[in-house]
Amino acid sequence: RVLRRAEGSLDLETFEPRALFDGERIVDIRLQEHNRARQLIEEFMIATNGCTARFLAQQKAASLRRVVRSPERWLRIVEVAQGYGTVLPKEPDAQALEAFLARQHKLDPLHFPDLSLVVVKLMGSGEYVVEEPQGEPLGHFALAVRDYMHSTAPNRRYPDLITQRLLKAALAGQKPPYARAELAELAIQCTTREDLAQKVERQVRKSEAALLLHDRIGQRFDALV
Repeated sequence: RVLRRAEGSLDLETFEPRALFDGERIVDIRLQEHNRARQLIEEFMIATNGCTARFLAQQKAASLRRVVRSPERWLRIVEVAQGYGTVLPKEPDAQALEAFLARQHKLDPLHFPDLSLVVVKLMGSGEYVVEEPQGEPLGHFALAVRDYMHSTAPNRRYPDLITQRLLKAALAGQKPPYARAELAELAIQCTTREDLAQKVERQVRKSEAALLLHDRIGQRFDALV
């Protein structure tokens, strides 16, 4: 974690709401606690995904990488930082962005999740791509790692299952289970499916909030927009 932070891994803080039910009725929405145990698991997963990516590259095998490219809307991120009195380089710089975020987290922890959300939206979403072993890795900008893939959750994510099959073939000395063209098609499909799944997640969270507040229509609240 220290090494990744030194390389510019972004320490963002976003809301992860979790609905609480009493039978079939939503009674509350609380934030998912982010404690040291969850952080440890995340670090193990990132390390494992990096090891898997490098192992497949050493085996001269194409792999399905998870990438977050350098932000296309970097100049907009620069403008946001200027609003907080910080000057960022004109070219994408993860270390400079992380230094800005760390400073803001220390100065204003209450509103830091709001800033994190702005940065996440401006960075753009991740995608799955096929990377050849001899090519230059696109990397994951937010995690500040060059070699990264999804391999630790084959029970719930199809890209991880694809990676496990590639890994199994490499360990057995067999030819890859997917042709290069097939892997490229799967990369596009996995990206598309994930985007659609995230839309469903957002819709469910909005529905949960609407159900919770349904009985409170007409009341006035203090709010931060």
